Amino acid sequence: MKKVVLTIASGLLASGVLCAQSLEPTVIGSSGDHGSSTSGSVSWTLGEVMTETYSAGNHLTQGFHQPWATVSGIEDVVANQISVYPNPVQQFLSIDLQSVSGDLILEIYDAAGKKVLSNQLLGNQVHQMDVSALSAGTYIVSLRDRFSNPVKSLKLLKSK
Repeated sequence: MKKVVLTIASGLLASGVLCAQSLEPTVIGSSGDHGSSTSGSVSWTLGEVMTETYSAGNHLTQGFHQPWATVSGIEDVVANQISVYPNPVQQFLSIDLQSVSGDLILEIYDAAGKKVLSNQLLGNQVHQMDVSALSAGTYIVSLRDRFSNPVKSLKLLKSK
């Protein structure tokens, strides 16, 4: 009987060890990178808590070792070159794409998330959109490139 209990306990213990979770040191940072060569490697991330480890034999650790970098956001120069005015708008919305070379897709969504207007806009031009048919309220204007990547979003107020 002791052998059976001991065998079952050993099996449960072994299965618990084999199914154990492991944690990877990760961090969400505003920037970072990893580089390596035949003489060594370096990884860095901005915006993390700093920890230090020093040891003999050229070993130094500061922060989490993160051998990959995922950019979570960058300021897009194209978005800063697009003007949408007036805001609030009554009848005609102007979209200035004079400094943008590529075509964009403009979509306007109401407060419930329903697409109420959509239009393809050519770059290097100022476009006028008649929004007089929209009810007074708050809308989201979304501009995307031809690959559906977001370029700019903004809140638009439609007045009577």
